Amino acid sequence: MERINSVITSWRWIVLSVIAVLFLYTIPVGAAGIETERSIVVDGVNRDFIEYQPDGYDENQAYPVLFIFHGHRGNARGAMNNYDLQQLADQEGFIVIAPDSLTPPSHDFVVDIPFVGQQTVFQNYDLTGKRWEIAEMQQPLINRCTSGDINLVEGIVNTLKQEHNIVNSHIFAAGHSQGAVFAYYVAMCSEDITGFWSQSGGLVDILNDQQVLGSISTELRDLIDLVKTFPSALFESIMGIPQEELMYPIPVLVDRDIPAAILHSRVDQVVSYDRSVLLQADLERVGAPVLFTTNPDAFGHGWDKRENDAQWQFLVEQAGPLPERTPPTWAPSIFTVLGPFNSILFEHATESLWTMLFDYDIDEVEQLIDMRYGPFAGFTAIDVEVDWMEPDYFWWTMWKHEDGSTGLWRQRSDGNKQRFVRLQTTPDRVAKDLALDFRGRPVVAWQHNDGTLEIQQLRKSGRVRKVNTLSPPSENAEVISFVSDEKNTWRVLWQLENGDIEVWHVVGNAIANQYTYNSPEGFVAKDLEIGWNNGDVLNRIFWVHESGDARIWRVHPTSGEIMSDFGVDVPNRFQGVEIETDMFDQIRILTVHEYLGISKVITINPLSGEVVGVEKTYQVTE
Repeated sequence: MERINSVITSWRWIVLSVIAVLFLYTIPVGAAGIETERSIVVDGVNRDFIEYQPDGYDENQAYPVLFIFHGHRGNARGAMNNYDLQQLADQEGFIVIAPDSLTPPSHDFVVDIPFVGQQTVFQNYDLTGKRWEIAEMQQPLINRCTSGDINLVEGIVNTLKQEHNIVNSHIFAAGHSQGAVFAYYVAMCSEDITGFWSQSGGLVDILNDQQVLGSISTELRDLIDLVKTFPSALFESIMGIPQEELMYPIPVLVDRDIPAAILHSRVDQVVSYDRSVLLQADLERVGAPVLFTTNPDAFGHGWDKRENDAQWQFLVEQAGPLPERTPPTWAPSIFTVLGPFNSILFEHATESLWTMLFDYDIDEVEQLIDMRYGPFAGFTAIDVEVDWMEPDYFWWTMWKHEDGSTGLWRQRSDGNKQRFVRLQTTPDRVAKDLALDFRGRPVVAWQHNDGTLEIQQLRKSGRVRKVNTLSPPSENAEVISFVSDEKNTWRVLWQLENGDIEVWHVVGNAIANQYTYNSPEGFVAKDLEIGWNNGDVLNRIFWVHESGDARIWRVHPTSGEIMSDFGVDVPNRFQGVEIETDMFDQIRILTVHEYLGISKVITINPLSGEVVGVEKTYQVTE
């Protein structure tokens, strides 16, 4: 990560604050991976495709692959824009490939009718214009897996295997309309593909599909109806192919009983719903696992984005377990804010290093200060707070050593460490949390072995200024979070042994208010914050569900009344870690991906609980 050695002066702070106000609600939300337009030579022809590497891509990790195929007369860009699979790729950690088709030559379907001679039954039966090349239907079945587009897919797979660590058991094909037909076709014909996903596609039974038959003359339809009554040997002599093989493009191959996720709407006016029913039946005939989803009528011939996650999960489950992900080199753990800007501490997995990313977007250009700590073997970061009172701003990082000692780093915004403070350590207490008072001075919350809470107020030099002690609310109660308010009083979140929580408002050596709450089922209290502006000094209790979703209570500090209770949808595979309050009194939630080593900061309106438009990704890659 590029180091930016800069100091945020007071005047610059004012400018940045104004800009932040202007752009607060206009920051775009979307996928954060890397998209590349690429090409490959196949059969002497230059073929184009789009490659999407997911957010947090790490060359040391193994990745599944999903091919997505556009419909008739479509293109790769349209598939990327319309299928909306990038966000899912970010969450699940897979590579997306969107190839472009060409315009292959058309073929007439000609039959030799006794006493009549050769007749063109379907003119350009395999469509016209830009489309996927599917093998000539009148070829013998054994030869039908011959196509320039099959070669394209296999060529891209070989390229990916050279450039990435690809999970060979999890290479899937997905498509819409004619792209769905091709996804099925390539799944039957390429051993690289291990599952397919079909939306508004299926099999075409040429002899019975009314939409197909509607494209030919009445006379020829009558002739086909007559031919269908012939014995199988006579049928084959007339049509040039056994009746059971007269499907487009090919019937399910017995040796390719791979899983299929099929979606279709009953009111599809372009591709008949019956085609997917036919595909399902043929797959089940050979024992292939199938997930069939009937789309609501409103989707018609469209792509149902709501089902993306379910279809992906089905294919992954059927393909078998993915290789275990190696722990990321840098993992996000601690979060604070400076005014409107985010500051996140990442910890190195092996080298006893920490880096603080301070993000101050200006003119929609990401600018980061990268402050490095270490290497300090045996140290673990506990908390980070930022001193708003200094003209150049300082970060206080509380750390704990494996020998039991605890201390503070005071570091300036240009990355230079200014102070190292080792706190007096005794074997009967543990440092639980760090706060800064209204003058930017550190306050450390200790918990003794007997449960006693010790609030230790320090000077900026690290010297102890004042100490307050309070007995715990009950036996085995644990301090979860500790925060100071603008009046230099304290809010404490306790986890009780029975799973409930207790919140204190502490003034000096006294508990001004205390309230006990039952924990919502399945939720664990993770953090406590308070509001600042607009008179919102309510406690904010941050809950995380076992499923990963989050919940925030706004609680009155005096009456204990729960003023609001709203849920927050956390992206799949992400877990809420802690919350902060920014200078606009909005709630910012740090979420961390379960294995990719990336974090997203989500900004919440404190009154409504709405996500106000910011969902940004952070990672350290070196």
